[in-house]
Amino acid sequence: MSTWLRAESFAGRVGLVTGSAGGIGAAVCGALVAAGCTVVGCDLASDDLASDDLASDDLASGIEPAGDIARRIRTDVTVQTDVDAAVEASVEAFGGLDFVVGCAGVVLPGRLAEVTASSWRRSFAVNVDGMIHLARAAYPHLRRSPAPAAIAVASLSGLSAYPAGGGYGPSKAALISMARQLAVEWGPDGIRVNVVVPGPTLTPMLRRAQPVEYRAAQARRAPLGRLADPGEIADAVVYLLSSGARAVTGQVLAVDCGLGQTLLAGPGATS
Repeated sequence: MSTWLRAESFAGRVGLVTGSAGGIGAAVCGALVAAGCTVVGCDLASDDLASDDLASDDLASGIEPAGDIARRIRTDVTVQTDVDAAVEASVEAFGGLDFVVGCAGVVLPGRLAEVTASSWRRSFAVNVDGMIHLARAAYPHLRRSPAPAAIAVASLSGLSAYPAGGGYGPSKAALISMARQLAVEWGPDGIRVNVVVPGPTLTPMLRRAQPVEYRAAQARRAPLGRLADPGEIADAVVYLLSSGARAVTGQVLAVDCGLGQTLLAGPGATS
């Protein structure tokens, strides 16, 4: 976690993160633990379970997990009762719930005209239903927190399309819209809801999925000349959960090194 964020302590706060075994999810857990938060990590992976493609990034990510996570709960976010049970277990163990962060997601690429019905439904089941399941389960407990907040981790693909993205971009666009609606509906209860939109992020999954040359071309197009790393996404999450963002809700924060501003290559562009 960046030094500037360490000034605020989340001591005494309880946060639940879905997709906690993935690259971004693990980084978010680590940043919250570093800020003093009691963190419950929910995923379809644990030390004694095989990987599953419902994890947010990569269950064998190589990113060091936060060793001080208070509890890890095997959770299928596509099943409401699974999420209900995870939330209730967290509240029972730690006395309440202040933050929820939805990092669980799945990428199932393909051209839309060729995407199977099952692939399309699964994209939405994980990327959209997973967050509304979390919202429904957490809402009664967040209302009782003195400073509650929720974050949905979406994707730059939810703001702009790319070829053969399958149901990923459409589902992330729906996630962004849903989070904005939650912000409006939950505002009177004092619950802030925001969205973090990563661009291509240097998780181990991305490193394996995209050739070095392709990643380098993306980095050259980004105004900052590089791609973000998971810790930088986590910093944005921590900021939006913090008192520094106490008047911020219904917002979409892109953490993409500016890549979303460069969709049209200008004259003389080499990539």
